[in-house]
Amino acid sequence: MADRRTQRLLDVAAGSWALLFIALGGFAAFQLWTLSQLTAGLTQATAALDQAGDGVSLLQRIPVVGPQVEHLASSIHGTAASMRADVARAERAIQIIAPVGGAAVALIGIAPLGMTYLPGRIRRFRTLHRVGKLMRQEEDPVLVQQLAWAALLGLGLQDLKGITRTPWHDVAEGRYHRLAAAQLRRLGIDVPPCWPKVDQSGE
Repeated sequence: MADRRTQRLLDVAAGSWALLFIALGGFAAFQLWTLSQLTAGLTQATAALDQAGDGVSLLQRIPVVGPQVEHLASSIHGTAASMRADVARAERAIQIIAPVGGAAVALIGIAPLGMTYLPGRIRRFRTLHRVGKLMRQEEDPVLVQQLAWAALLGLGLQDLKGITRTPWHDVAEGRYHRLAAAQLRRLGIDVPPCWPKVDQSGE
């Protein structure tokens, strides 16, 4: 299990990774949303087509020309109505696609993180919570021994020498508290004040 400092660095890295993809997702959603500006231009074109149809309709008042342009005016208005419906459908599609596309981009980075890093982080939190709870209860010799072995196997030689000059000998002789305390500090758990104080030699 990683020490507290390493775990914090991992948490910062994971959080930064998640924020990066959230930002990318927001940017992608914004870019998709700006496509709605294209529908504004089409709406103006539809309005212009409607006006053209109205203008042609005015020609119907001319006795000679009127019957000939009636069908043309109706066709123009029909085309404008069809375009207006298509623009409305396109605008609704963009409004749906923009947030969905942004969420998809964000999930590309967040989903693997949630499936790989988060479960281990939750297990670590639960384990440390259980250990911290046990430390507040009556001392368990087996747990103290396990913590000492974890320190012995997880720390480097120089770190072990900084705790006790004879780490392997201490474990062999059953002197676990100094190494166990080092492991608790490494994990960010308070050492029980009732534990015995020993010097660096372990005696």
